[in-house]
Amino acid sequence: MYSKNITSLFKHLYPKADSIPDPGDDIVKGCCITREGKIVNEMVRASLK
Repeated sequence: MYSKNITSLFKHLYPKADSIPDPGDDIVKGCCITREGKIVNEMVRASLK
């Protein structure tokens, strides 16, 4: 079950081999911690204050 969930997540993040995750997507927002050297996840950022 775990491997199926991980596979589904990666297929959502990378629907094509050359695609990049859409930062506006709610799933990407929830699982992405950093982007371009900045903390973009609100919960992680709040916990570090």
